[in-house]
Amino acid sequence: MSVKFADIVDKVRELDIESKEHLLELIKKSLIEERRKQIKKHAEESLKEFYDGRIKFGSLKDIKKVLYED
Repeated sequence: MSVKFADIVDKVRELDIESKEHLLELIKKSLIEERRKQIKKHAEESLKEFYDGRIKFGSLKDIKKVLYED
């Protein structure tokens, strides 16, 4: 069963204000959870790169040198 986005929007518009506010809170909480999962994934990837020796540390001068090398 496929539901079109426009149909969902229409249904949301039909809701009373309290239901819309509740839905908004649910969506906000869902977004926060997704962001947390994304941050966790990026942190795990970064730690793996660090332990694998693929991360290099340096000063701003070092970074600029690498970025602007010909």
